Amino acid sequence: MGDAIVRTLVRLFATRRHLLEWTTAAQSTGSPRLALRGFYRQMAGGTSLGLAMAASAVAFAPSSWPLVLPFALLWLTAPALALWSSRSPTVAPRLLVSDPDARDFRLIARRTWRFFETFVTPSDNMLPPDNFQEDPKPIVAHRTSPTNMGLYLLSAIAARDFGWAGTTETVERLEATFSSMQKLPRLKGHFFNWYGTKDLHALEPAYVSSVDSGNLAGHLIVLANACEEWMDAPLAPAVRLGITDNVRLIREASDTLSASRGEHGWQLVSILEEIEAHLNGAQPTEALLPTLQRLTEKAAEAAHDDISTTADDCSPDLDFWIEALTKAVAEHGRDRLQIVDAPAKLKHRLHALADTAREMALAMDFAFLLDPERNLLSIVYSLADISLDPSCYDLLASEARLASLFAVAKGDVATRHWFHLGRAATPLGSGS
Repeated sequence: MGDAIVRTLVRLFATRRHLLEWTTAAQSTGSPRLALRGFYRQMAGGTSLGLAMAASAVAFAPSSWPLVLPFALLWLTAPALALWSSRSPTVAPRLLVSDPDARDFRLIARRTWRFFETFVTPSDNMLPPDNFQEDPKPIVAHRTSPTNMGLYLLSAIAARDFGWAGTTETVERLEATFSSMQKLPRLKGHFFNWYGTKDLHALEPAYVSSVDSGNLAGHLIVLANACEEWMDAPLAPAVRLGITDNVRLIREASDTLSASRGEHGWQLVSILEEIEAHLNGAQPTEALLPTLQRLTEKAAEAAHDDISTTADDCSPDLDFWIEALTKAVAEHGRDRLQIVDAPAKLKHRLHALADTAREMALAMDFAFLLDPERNLLSIVYSLADISLDPSCYDLLASEARLASLFAVAKGDVATRHWFHLGRAATPLGSGS
């Protein structure tokens, strides 16, 4: 700091040279990384000053050397410490998630799917509302966007793959949502940015958002691929894990009820333990489902009796998760009947969903969203003004990257558009 102060004063009032001296980011990135000797050479002034002050202190008060020595050693090793702290962190080639963390993540995801289970209903034309406000009073925002619709479609896929919903149930959900989406007004294949979920009208001012269209297009392609994969594997792959997630959430909701449990509360705990024991056993899932259905019915009765004797705000949670468990077991049982009785019919429905999803995605024309002078995607196209917004997405690591990638892959914009996006990079380990 002293060196910087002296240099500044000399340059300002004496030499008037090097007043704008700095090291640019490009120079810093292009220069070779310093080794230990380089750090000692660069920090020689500060290290020498620290050692000189330590030596002076010992010279004036020799008995103080036990106090001075640690400070002298710190100054002496400062460049080595600077080198150590400047190294990039080691990046593991593969990040492993521990079993407890994986379980917690699954439960968080399961609670998230509860939003769609609760609010995507026929009264909203099976379209996801934008949000649900809890305070100061419960209000559902009966509007939706292309991103909302796309995320709901992905969530439905995940719910089936995680074992929380059956394949037949998910197909019915997707068919109902697509039926509503096909009724929505569009512009050059693009969905407008906001619709009322009750009347399916575009909300004013109507405009097309590049990022929202990109999100929905990408999500529709994922949905199409998922449906085609399900044709070869129509049964949900994680039935036991999905049912186990519901059991764990029932336990949590039950444990939050008042501590003075009655007989029915302990009966519920006993039934849940029995269910978990069956899920952890070696019996095939198909043979296990009738037993699970019987046990979940008993659990529902015990939970209902427990709730009726407990005045607690957490009882709706327990009621919901008991119902979710019962429904999950029933839907997985229905899947097995459907696949045995009419496998061709289910495959036909999945094929139709895949075709519809892909057609919706490919119908979006991204060419008119491109600013021809900047060769970048405009943020929005306003239907009222019949014009593009002058602002554009110009960063690769932006939320519109998916729209750019899809537009290039589809052939709506030239490949050079992808290379017009800025690429800020941060060195990390051996990569960036």
